[in-house]
Amino acid sequence: HIFVPTLRCNQSCGYCQVSRRDSTQCGVDMAEETASKAIDLMLSAPGPTVTMEFQGGEPLLAFDRVRWMVETAAERAAAVGKKVNFVICTNLTVLTEAHLSFLAQHGIAVSTSLDGPPAIHNRNRPLTGNAAYDHVIENIRRCQVALGPGSVSALMTATVHSLDHPKAIVDEYVELGLASIFLRELNPYGFAAKSAKAIGYDVDAFVTFYKQALAYIIELNRQGFGIAEGYAAILLKKILTPFGVGFVDLQSPTGEGFAVVLYNHDGSVYPSDEARMLAEMGDDTFRMGSVEDAYRSLFFGKTVQQIAAAGCAESLPGCSDCVFVPYCGADPIRHYRTQGDLIGHRPTSSFCKKQKALFEHLFLLLT
Repeated sequence: HIFVPTLRCNQSCGYCQVSRRDSTQCGVDMAEETASKAIDLMLSAPGPTVTMEFQGGEPLLAFDRVRWMVETAAERAAAVGKKVNFVICTNLTVLTEAHLSFLAQHGIAVSTSLDGPPAIHNRNRPLTGNAAYDHVIENIRRCQVALGPGSVSALMTATVHSLDHPKAIVDEYVELGLASIFLRELNPYGFAAKSAKAIGYDVDAFVTFYKQALAYIIELNRQGFGIAEGYAAILLKKILTPFGVGFVDLQSPTGEGFAVVLYNHDGSVYPSDEARMLAEMGDDTFRMGSVEDAYRSLFFGKTVQQIAAAGCAESLPGCSDCVFVPYCGADPIRHYRTQGDLIGHRPTSSFCKKQKALFEHLFLLLT
């Protein structure tokens, strides 16, 4: 259950997917009443354990609201016999001792972004008047001390400026003692869509970068440095084990609206973060309703039914007879964004092209 306490952010990343707002803008924070109703919806879910994840914007810019939401969710969950796991997605540039103390007190895991060495990170993720890289490195280390080993995870987003530096990027993660690195391509949402000509690349370029980085990661592991590539680990778990991975993009039936839901700052409810990103771009196709609505009307409504109808990869043209279908996913919202409909056209799908290339490479490594 993803909560967006604010759209405000103090950075201006060219690949921002969520169309963030300036850190001083008004009217883009979640009201307490909205947050309260969203928490009740979350706790209406049938599972005994739920994950409450804070995204933005930069959630720490609305820390008072985040604190209230964590404390309220924990109290209400205890009253109904449920457990809540907490995650905060933050750029770590405004972290204070008060933040750290609260994160430690409530066992809140931290997810952040590190795009590589200073020249790459600062170019990809500018911070007005400061070097973002210095803040992130310092605050990852502070989190590791205050919250314990494994409490901080990081991912990198590859721009055209990243593609020639796979080893240097991986080395940053090794130096910090991080257990994994998630190599992520640009997504076609928000500011990233507008900046594609300046920072984008084709699928083949990303796959080449990915293979080089993965080869280096395997080499490091053979030398005794334990670090995983997050996406490869997910794919290999799907290939080699009977267990689910919980990764929304790779679920069939789709995880959008079933394994994840998002409560936006204005009370709108969406079946995924990507659906929220589309709404910020002016396309409200996948809005399920609002926090004012009943649980059943949200999760059994028309929007979720439409997604479900296009969300089983085994029944989709181009997927049903694909050798990799047991390990892949439908991702109808991405295909709507890139190809104009929920089913999509696999022969021209960039998602499909990337997936096939990575599966083929992993199977080659396994032989």
